Amino acid sequence: MKGAIAAMIHAAAAGVDRTRLAGRIGTGGTAGGVPYRCVQVPVRHRPDDFDTDQDGMPDAFERLHGLNSEDPADRNGHELDANGYTNLEIYLHELTLTSDKPEIH
Repeated sequence: MKGAIAAMIHAAAAGVDRTRLAGRIGTGGTAGGVPYRCVQVPVRHRPDDFDTDQDGMPDAFERLHGLNSEDPADRNGHELDANGYTNLEIYLHELTLTSDKPEIH
């Protein structure tokens, strides 16, 4: 089975016009005798002020945690954790938690 999957990935990568991908994975067809289809990946457009400093943390998360939403360097700070994790790592970890907190993404 690994060989068929590798053949499918190779065939898809070799035959794709990368200028026309625009959110698509694969092109559909067969590879190594295994049929596959094109998967349309949704494109998300967020408002310009979603992450003003483009540090990977949404402004709402930064405001909620007392960080500066206009300072990209705070992603590497340790204000949110005393164990050595960066603020960005804390944000990414919070994305994995299930709780009653409102979602910020």
